[in-house]
Amino acid sequence: MKINSFPHHVSLFFIVFLFLCFIPSSFSQISLNTTVCDGTNVSLPPLILNQTILCLVSKAAAGSHGFCENETSSIYGFAQCRGDVVGEDCGACVKETGSIILEECQGRGEGRAYGDKCVVFYQQKQFSMDSEQSPVKGPECGGDSTGDRARRSAAITDVLGQLSEDIVRTNGSFAAGSSGDVYGIVQCWGRWGEQCGNCLNGANEALVGICSGCVEGGVVFDGCLLRYDKYQMSSGIPPTPTISPPPRSQLQTSSGRSQAFYFFIGGVILLCLCVIMILILWKFIMPAKLKNVLSPAKGLQAPDFFSGNLRTISYFDYQILKKATKNFHPSKQLGRGGFGPVYKGKLVDGRVIAVKRLALERSQQGEAEFLAEVRMITSIQHKNLLRLLGCCSDGEQRLLVYEYMKNRSLDLIIYGRSDLFLNWKARFQIILGVARGLQYLHEDSHLRIIHRDIKASNILLDDKFQPKIGDFGLARFFPEDQTYLSTTFAGTLGYTAPEYAIRGELSEKADIYSFGVLVLEIVSCRKNTDLTLPSEMQYLPEYAWKLYERSRVMNLVDPKLQADGFAESDVLQAIHVALLCLQPYPSIRPRMSEIVAMITCKVDDMPTPVRPAFLNRKRRNDENLSWETISGGFLSPIQSESPPNYLQAQSVSTP
Repeated sequence: MKINSFPHHVSLFFIVFLFLCFIPSSFSQISLNTTVCDGTNVSLPPLILNQTILCLVSKAAAGSHGFCENETSSIYGFAQCRGDVVGEDCGACVKETGSIILEECQGRGEGRAYGDKCVVFYQQKQFSMDSEQSPVKGPECGGDSTGDRARRSAAITDVLGQLSEDIVRTNGSFAAGSSGDVYGIVQCWGRWGEQCGNCLNGANEALVGICSGCVEGGVVFDGCLLRYDKYQMSSGIPPTPTISPPPRSQLQTSSGRSQAFYFFIGGVILLCLCVIMILILWKFIMPAKLKNVLSPAKGLQAPDFFSGNLRTISYFDYQILKKATKNFHPSKQLGRGGFGPVYKGKLVDGRVIAVKRLALERSQQGEAEFLAEVRMITSIQHKNLLRLLGCCSDGEQRLLVYEYMKNRSLDLIIYGRSDLFLNWKARFQIILGVARGLQYLHEDSHLRIIHRDIKASNILLDDKFQPKIGDFGLARFFPEDQTYLSTTFAGTLGYTAPEYAIRGELSEKADIYSFGVLVLEIVSCRKNTDLTLPSEMQYLPEYAWKLYERSRVMNLVDPKLQADGFAESDVLQAIHVALLCLQPYPSIRPRMSEIVAMITCKVDDMPTPVRPAFLNRKRRNDENLSWETISGGFLSPIQSESPPNYLQAQSVSTP
């Protein structure tokens, strides 16, 4: 005989419910997490705050606490993990808490985020760790003790008092221990020894006075945290003292161990039941709805910490990008940048994208460059800058998702790798677009930015041949109050300004030098260095100057362009601007706004260019040539107080 019964999934839920009823809960009923934001009249740059948090993550992962200072913006950061949270766990906690403080404080002048395992602070003044202490959250109490309340209250007082004394005695900042079934943790933030003890004494008085006899309790002060529970909260790293228990300790310890064993067995059984329940739900009950919930969403708006509080880009699932590029098949590769290849992909909604896959195994700086590019591109918006659609971080995989440029990069056309021909109107449009993009970066953006790698392969062209500057992996922020930065060389030789390649003096004028080389390449439709040509023509800037001196500069123009026809005065003006960009001293190169004006307007009294400072390759086989020999005669403006004689500027050589 067939007997009707409840559906199997209803029975399963009933079994789980009964099981939960007979297992005592070990989950905490209180939360001490809180965020405090001050300074409503101040709005700090999100990018600078992101950099400060990233610095704190790095220091916390290396040593459990750290201070970071951004000298340019006078922003000071501090992070510290609980004493038993170290290494990667500490870095992950600071990362998560940093995301919370960025989200909730929204750039206000001061922020403090208190987590259960770590804290993250930032403010516009240096930290003082001897300030007056006051409660930030709590006291929070949970659960009434079912046993002897007086005994438990005394045990709580003993545990927390003893831990506070241990910190003062050992000049520490963290301690954890137990007495019977009372487990305690005390932690100070940026305070050690006696200072920490003073903060804990105040927190102890506030907590015990309210939570006396409760199963668990905790309180957060400005500089310390104090918490107790019926169950162990510390991971035991580093080893912490166990406080001598009251009489009958052996029975209590034995009972505690038995209780812990039962909780462990119960947890394993509960986990198995949950797995079975999920499998049944997935297979029989509501597969369509559940799969929609658990499957990764396309373009999920859940950026990792590296993108900070940015909401203008999407976070892509790695498997979606892998499928879109046909598992990064070589036939989908569009090109290769300095930190990895770029692939063409097509999403399920039909959008065509370009996916830059960072090669972490080939560059120790790969992840740093990835973070730099995400922060950089999302902080700037301009029609002549390549738009970042989203990013992906999955294990060691780091990917950037850009809008797809139909006509790919400029170098494919001007270096003869494509059948496309650009008439003068299209070339002028590209020159002007790149100039306007650089003007935005140097002068119009809320932050001064130096690209450092302006070259033909980093200029992308859309379906109308409108140019967009891409690849911001080497870009640098440039403080408003500095003439130049001293930094390690990075970029592409042939496009690099001499003062940057030789002495590491970086300014926006380095981009302007690169722009001058790029304009000559666009006009002549050739590489800046071509050793297959006669020696006089091998180095484009040097060859252009020789033609200029001989009043034969039109010989530089692409023969195909000459056959197609163009306005000679416009081309001459473009070449003249390029030579001005190649001036030997940064101070006499024009600014990008002046360059845009010279390109777009008929300027009758443009300055006369002087001989550029070439990186002369004729001595490249001289083994005794050194950097000192190269820079001889090419003085830094800092080294010479007298104005340079531009007409007698010496040429610069390089191996």
